[in-house]
Amino acid sequence: MIPRPATRPWRVLAKRVSQILHTVWDPLGVDSEPGAQMEYDDYVPEIVRLLVCDASADGIAARIEAIRREHVGLPGDEARDR
Repeated sequence: MIPRPATRPWRVLAKRVSQILHTVWDPLGVDSEPGAQMEYDDYVPEIVRLLVCDASADGIAARIEAIRREHVGLPGDEARDR
């Protein structure tokens, strides 16, 4: 069963995805900036949907790379986007 956005499993997964985007992916380098904890939260629902729909690791990495290029405005970085 796929968790729905209002359920606890979805919220737990979304929180973890947000943490990973902010501390590991962080293409803007804002991890240490006060108040920047939600910088990438607009991308969390889409990534969570990919995860719960069993998207491949390559598919998720490709979407994260596209987010970096299309929304953040930086060139892709295959190593960091994976």
